[in-house]
Amino acid sequence: MELDLEINETFIEPLFQDTSRFKVFKGGGGSGKSVSIIQFYLSYIITNPKYNILVVRKVAATIKQSVFAEFVKWIFILNLEKYFKINNSDFVIECFNKNVIVFKGMDKPEKIKSITTINGIIESVFAEEATELEKADYTQLNIRLRGKSAYKKTFILAFNPITDDHWLKAEFFDRDKPNSMTHESTYLDNVFLDDDIIAEYEEFKETDPYHYQVYARGEWGSIDESDTVIPYRLIHLARKNKIADPVGMFEIGCDPARFGDDEAVIYWRRGLKTLGKKVYKKSDGFMLADFICELIVENQEDTTTEINGIKITEKEEVKVKVDVTGVGSSTADVLRKKAMKNVKVYEVNNGGSAKNKNKYSNTVTESYYELRHIITEIEVLENDSKMFGELSKRKYQIDFKTSRYKLEPKDAFKKRIKKSPDSADAFVLCFYTPPSSTIQAAGSSDLDYNYLEDFETNQINYDGF
Repeated sequence: MELDLEINETFIEPLFQDTSRFKVFKGGGGSGKSVSIIQFYLSYIITNPKYNILVVRKVAATIKQSVFAEFVKWIFILNLEKYFKINNSDFVIECFNKNVIVFKGMDKPEKIKSITTINGIIESVFAEEATELEKADYTQLNIRLRGKSAYKKTFILAFNPITDDHWLKAEFFDRDKPNSMTHESTYLDNVFLDDDIIAEYEEFKETDPYHYQVYARGEWGSIDESDTVIPYRLIHLARKNKIADPVGMFEIGCDPARFGDDEAVIYWRRGLKTLGKKVYKKSDGFMLADFICELIVENQEDTTTEINGIKITEKEEVKVKVDVTGVGSSTADVLRKKAMKNVKVYEVNNGGSAKNKNKYSNTVTESYYELRHIITEIEVLENDSKMFGELSKRKYQIDFKTSRYKLEPKDAFKKRIKKSPDSADAFVLCFYTPPSSTIQAAGSSDLDYNYLEDFETNQINYDGF
């Protein structure tokens, strides 16, 4: 049997060829993910005997006008009505070969346990609007998806990523879950969309940045931004910036990490234009320093000045800012020993005193607020969704004894979000302006700073100097 399906190319491999048990479709509205899944199921159930499907949503009352109606609609669009019998009262669609599609709500989980079919067992579960489900619902459905048969069981989940606090992100996207695949799509992947619908999604860029982030771009959202330092609406504005000829100093921010799940991240920029990002896992100081040196060699420009009619050409000044709060001292040590000309290496102690001690409780708080003040002028990397999510989720509080702002500690962020804000911290560091005092790499010029003053203000970490 040949069917004229309207499935976008991006969904063909994960639906028809991938053999993972868990198939997780994260995407924006209008991407065609649910429509493609429905067409896949209809085509598959016709051609494969003893194959039954369970379709769920959290609340049973929402099924009739949503996913059940979509299945019925596509049966008629594809001219398959002669192959199916539709039971509108029990929400069951029966195929001519006795295969069935059963629709249930998870608000009454005991009904899931009692599902039986006259033709084999449940071979696949489809959770539409999967963000509605609790982790316990998912666990119960996964347990029920069992039994010997000729087919490999599949659990398909489709959703819009409303918040990066959701258990779906921790379960499928923040770790390498065995026997699973994840797929991401947006309205730009859907060749069947009308131009007027596309225009509506594009309009969200200006009218509703959060809606555009989640329902158009398919990126993890951050619903509550009342207590975040840099709300997503500001990052969204930065995403529209395009700086053709950036003017300003070449600067690098490095947030080192060596052990566990934390990542070492490096960002580099010229002026307000972000040029690139590098991520390492289980790196050491030599590895990070070597990469930073390569960046400097590739990007450090020559500057020419004229003194008494004599032209003098030398390398421009470059700033490298390294977070030495944890394991970053070794990276800074190696950079100093590399002795690159006109490269200033700043050792930033995030827990140290802020420049404005009356307003901010420490350096890291001040650095985040400095970025907030300029974020809408920066050109960020186009698809740096990990950084966007981390940056827009970092919370703050006010110390009412001192009236100073204090950034949420990294450990508290990791406990709440289940990951470290490594990309956000490195990005912030890249755009941070340290105090005028500095530790400079050997071979740099201008040794005019006061070591004692720097040490006493706790802005620079001198370990190993």
